Amino acid sequence: MMKRKAFWVLLAAGMTVVSTGVVSAQWVDHETLTRMISGAAGSQVAESPPAAPRRGTRGVSTKNSLVGSWQETVTFEGDRPPLKSLITFHDDGTMEANDQGSVTLQPPSVTTSGVGVWTRLKSRVFAYTQHNLFSDLSGNFVGSLKVRGTYTLIDSGDRYEGTSFFEVFDANGDKQAEGSVIFGLTAALYGKITIKDGAAVQGNFDTYRMVRLADAPRIEVHLVPSGGNVWGGAGEPAVPPVAAAVANAIFAATGKRIRTLPIMDTDLSRST
Repeated sequence: MMKRKAFWVLLAAGMTVVSTGVVSAQWVDHETLTRMISGAAGSQVAESPPAAPRRGTRGVSTKNSLVGSWQETVTFEGDRPPLKSLITFHDDGTMEANDQGSVTLQPPSVTTSGVGVWTRLKSRVFAYTQHNLFSDLSGNFVGSLKVRGTYTLIDSGDRYEGTSFFEVFDANGDKQAEGSVIFGLTAALYGKITIKDGAAVQGNFDTYRMVRLADAPRIEVHLVPSGGNVWGGAGEPAVPPVAAAVANAIFAATGKRIRTLPIMDTDLSRST
């Protein structure tokens, strides 16, 4: 479902994406589904004909279940392009979501079909959750997509509408945050460049001190949704709070406020 250039760019940049989309879908009859399968190599959809709408007592076609295949479009606010997918709901409560190739990944990578589960909440209202996995061309896991939301069958049951909540997890996001903490600690504790005879004394890492493995603290990274349509970073935002956290910890331990950086130039003897 998510072979999407826009989302891949955000994954490559180390972003945690949380977004909400408006969903609309049209039921696909077996003849149309067969044509779609023949025109989309490798697409995995229901092998049996989707459940057709049934005739009610007044001759009106009605469908009271999601079982079958649907052409789904998700639209977002702003200039983001819509997402188009072929969704198949099975009568055992499982589902699949397959991209229709409207947008390709850049750079080249691999994504699984979306797989998940769905259930009925009430008469014509349904909830679902699905996942996609992303890997690079070497087979290394690089991220995942979780989509959840609710659908409501409308009209004669051959259409549904609803809201989908998207959360993209970048497997490298925690590593970026860990690196940001080390960078922030280095800047707070040791970060300075001195000039002598018109040139920088610190020419490389042999003369520019950094936080190394022996000095590094244990780092725990927790990625949390930004909420709404806000996209939150997973890399550089971890840098600025480090100096403030260390300075506050020093104050708690010594009673001294840090007013200038780097901290190594400050006398940390306990305040009397």
